[in-house]
Amino acid sequence: SITLTAKEKICFLEKAECNPDACPYAKGHFYRVNDAVFDLISSKEVFTRPVIEEYAEKWQVCPFEFGLDVSLWADAVICDYNYIFDPRAKLKRFFGAIFFLLICLIAFGLIAWRQQENIFFDPMKEAIITTKIAVSLFIAVNLCYMYYKFISAKKAFSKNENIEIRENIVLIAYYFTPLNIVLSILSIYLGIALRDF
Repeated sequence: SITLTAKEKICFLEKAECNPDACPYAKGHFYRVNDAVFDLISSKEVFTRPVIEEYAEKWQVCPFEFGLDVSLWADAVICDYNYIFDPRAKLKRFFGAIFFLLICLIAFGLIAWRQQENIFFDPMKEAIITTKIAVSLFIAVNLCYMYYKFISAKKAFSKNENIEIRENIVLIAYYFTPLNIVLSILSIYLGIALRDF
């Protein structure tokens, strides 16, 4: 796991100025960061703030950007939720379309749940919407687990563990992907069925 710290708090300079003219850690950062990441993930399993600072100082790279790069190799990312919505933090690299799908599913579930008392006079309609919400949340959990397995496969690839790579990819490709497709079709069907009520 990795703990991400705000740029202003982890920066080695008094004022965070991210340009090569003002910051020696920004100058040549991209030439050194890949070796720094490899060094860190090869020797540590937990990436705390002191560890990130130690390796960033050792390799003369920006500790904030270094932490973001290392986070790609972590099983879990511990950070303030504002990182998710901050375009400068670039945590979108984790989520992409899956993140926005999860947000939409959660928003739909919360809206439907909130309005449940007002619009559900028909027990069949209530059952359809409740089932649709449950299916959507189950899909969201499956997508998160698929992402976890993908990260595990990436780590196994870096360690050249072919059996673990195969197990993770087979689980994603032959189990979770078809299951999510079937559940998505069921969810679409429930949405169409709901329109008839």
